[in-house]
Amino acid sequence: MNTHESRPTAAPADGGQLPEVTVAFARELGIGTLDPGESPVGVVPRAGLRLTDLRRPEAAEVADPAKQARIRTIARRYDRPVELRNDILHAGPGLDLFRGQVWSGAQVVEGTFHKKLRPGADELERLDRLRRRNRAQRFSGVNAYFQKPGTQNYFHWMIECLPRLEVLGPLVREGRVDGLILNFGRLPDFVRDSLAHFYPDLVDRAQLLAGPLATPDELAFFVSGGPAAGQTSETRMSTATRRFIEALPRRDAPGDEVILVSRADMENRRLLNEDEVFAYLGARFPVRRIVGARLSIAEQQVVFGRARAIIGVHGAGLSNLIFAPRGCRLIEFTTVQYINRTASFHDSCLLAGGEPHLVLAEEVGGRTEVVNNLGNDLFLPAEGFARLAELV
Repeated sequence: MNTHESRPTAAPADGGQLPEVTVAFARELGIGTLDPGESPVGVVPRAGLRLTDLRRPEAAEVADPAKQARIRTIARRYDRPVELRNDILHAGPGLDLFRGQVWSGAQVVEGTFHKKLRPGADELERLDRLRRRNRAQRFSGVNAYFQKPGTQNYFHWMIECLPRLEVLGPLVREGRVDGLILNFGRLPDFVRDSLAHFYPDLVDRAQLLAGPLATPDELAFFVSGGPAAGQTSETRMSTATRRFIEALPRRDAPGDEVILVSRADMENRRLLNEDEVFAYLGARFPVRRIVGARLSIAEQQVVFGRARAIIGVHGAGLSNLIFAPRGCRLIEFTTVQYINRTASFHDSCLLAGGEPHLVLAEEVGGRTEVVNNLGNDLFLPAEGFARLAELV
């Protein structure tokens, strides 16, 4: 099935100069496929951004023309449907899995590294040193790596990585894939919990990497690519994401409870007057305030599965909206600083049959830009509480 052969690093025995690092697509390297993805790929059904601005007119940021232009530019990305990423499962012998990247000699496979962290000579030098010292962890048979960069984060795991087991599960059960590779320094509780909850028969096939380098007899890995040709906007949603979300059991109509996802125990992006918002909504609706990390996956599926609306500041806790009933409203609080990240939960909500809303709150703090995912806190003026209740 696969025509790819091992391409060792052409390094001199005396540790001389290594070849130049090149990036190549899997097909260019002759790496075959175990699953070609879907055709047609399908879309996220964007049809306009439901944006409600609850900032006070006199707030300084409202008078900033650059920030207002930014809002309009971002909003236009949601005017029309956007094509899903197509998760394609490749497999071949003679490949190295190094720090989540797939390498063939001095060539790294396109789509297996973060687009902002293109591997270079330093990365190849570290890889070559491990190869020459025979420090690779060996796995027999066909072993699949299904993570993407950022999987220490609950959202990236639940929306971009775990759904790929919808593709891999049948292949494991058919005997075409022997094992699953997990690349974590320490396995997060939510990874262990979600595997046991959704794919209990695959838990024993999962193996944790002990170091940065693995060389299975045959490595299977996913590439999902970028936006379609001519598409100026893109989404994190893939064909596997859609398959996973559509397979989840859900009610056909919204429930009665309003879920307020709290970030009060976090270091940033907190809603500073969360208690006041909770009290206002609690006088009008049955409201439950939760911190998702304190609940098991099974408990979160039950809680979010009976929601009327899900409210909260942009953050991984909103990922549980994928369990919500059809027609459930997502009300995501954000600021101009974070509005470019709206697609994560907006698109997840659409795939789950929900109705996403974005609420602009005032920005509080001295951070001029988001660095290492740290941004300013939020404040929702009391003048906007009534409008918020209307959205619920």
